[in-house]
Amino acid sequence: NGEIFDEEKSFIKPLIDNANLKDSIKKILTDNLSTDKKFNIDLAPFKQNPDESSSLLIDMIALAKSDNHFDKAEESYIYQIADELQISKTEVDLLLH
Repeated sequence: NGEIFDEEKSFIKPLIDNANLKDSIKKILTDNLSTDKKFNIDLAPFKQNPDESSSLLIDMIALAKSDNHFDKAEESYIYQIADELQISKTEVDLLLH
């Protein structure tokens, strides 16, 4: 929804900390949790792996719901990413509810 709540930061921080990334990348990601800057996301690595695509979507849904404020903008974005990952609307509906 464009606003990062503390609950969302608390959800995503451990994901960053435990990711298999260089410390410099982790720092950039952590630092950007406090900005409203928009980023382009390269979904190509996920498109080649259906399990990773589903996991990404599940994490996105959990993140969006972590602040108990799941709005239409977040839902719309999840459907947009799912479409790019070639995940059906039916599967997304099942994951959302």
